[in-house]
Amino acid sequence: MFGYHLRVLWVLVTSVAPIPIERIWPVMMFLLGFVSLRNLQMDEAAAFVFAAVVAQVYVIWKNLPDAARDLRRTGDGTLKVLRYGVAATIAASAVQLWILDPVITQRMLSMSCLVYATAMLWGAMGNPRIREMVVPSVAGRPVPETPRTHFLRLNTLAALLVLVVNEALVAAQFDLTTRVSILAILPLVIHVLYEITAILTVPLEES
Repeated sequence: MFGYHLRVLWVLVTSVAPIPIERIWPVMMFLLGFVSLRNLQMDEAAAFVFAAVVAQVYVIWKNLPDAARDLRRTGDGTLKVLRYGVAATIAASAVQLWILDPVITQRMLSMSCLVYATAMLWGAMGNPRIREMVVPSVAGRPVPETPRTHFLRLNTLAALLVLVVNEALVAAQFDLTTRVSILAILPLVIHVLYEITAILTVPLEES
């Protein structure tokens, strides 16, 4: 019995798709940025915030073309929405760099996770534009509604898990080096858990 469960676990783990490289870059920038700035004798709190802000700005900049394409496809006001997003990012970055408080930076992460989770839940509840942006269903490659809903629910849970771990790091008052290490590993852990859960639970057909 134990051997059977080990084989099942092995099949699941080896079935996990590699984490996309675009998800690795922000983590590496955060981790290496923090280490490099500390080696340059920058204050630990300032190094944490600067590295985090650089990673945040990179994520927004890298995703702008895809966001514009998705907004154009779903019929939203592309320029208006993107301008608001860029303005919010600049404002959030400025606040973080002005205050230089790692807790504020982590609260910003929690807030973004909460906004993302809310959007995913809204999509799971039937919002057509969010469903089409996150899990597009196009002619020739239709995606049944039940799996679409399930993926949106998984996205919601993944965002909430990041939020919970992030807030736990703040509440436990771990030192900043520990926080950086855990936050750097977290995307990989979330990716593996997400893939395994999807393999085990996503319905392939309409129920």
